[in-house]
Amino acid sequence: MILCTKEARSLVGGCDEVYNPKHIEMFAEKINSNKPKEVTIYDITNTDKQKHLSKFYVNDHVNRTGSNPLIGKQKYFDIDFIDIKKTYKTHPSGVITFCCGKELNKSLPFPSHYLCHIAIVCKALKVESITGILINFIK
Repeated sequence: MILCTKEARSLVGGCDEVYNPKHIEMFAEKINSNKPKEVTIYDITNTDKQKHLSKFYVNDHVNRTGSNPLIGKQKYFDIDFIDIKKTYKTHPSGVITFCCGKELNKSLPFPSHYLCHIAIVCKALKVESITGILINFIK
């Protein structure tokens, strides 16, 4: 299953679902109804040190969005706490992304929008394999 942030949607051919942080439960229901064993999540990054439209695998994230999609929704997800260690399928050249939310902080290495939120929701839904990919979009 291919999942995208709205920022990455136009760069990825064929997103199955697009994440909206205002409608987390609706997004989760669409994923859960498909019961995927694996997902690929796309978001954008912005670094002038790499070519425009270069792709980077994500090995880990730092959530700097100021929010967590599970807070206040523990009953809905039937969880108390989830361990997000080893969330992503790792790659030798994978990067750590800093999830920033709506606005990218370009002073951080490999900033992204909401990739971490999507990964957290997928982890809560017990998706077995999560691949994160960033697309470098230089405006």
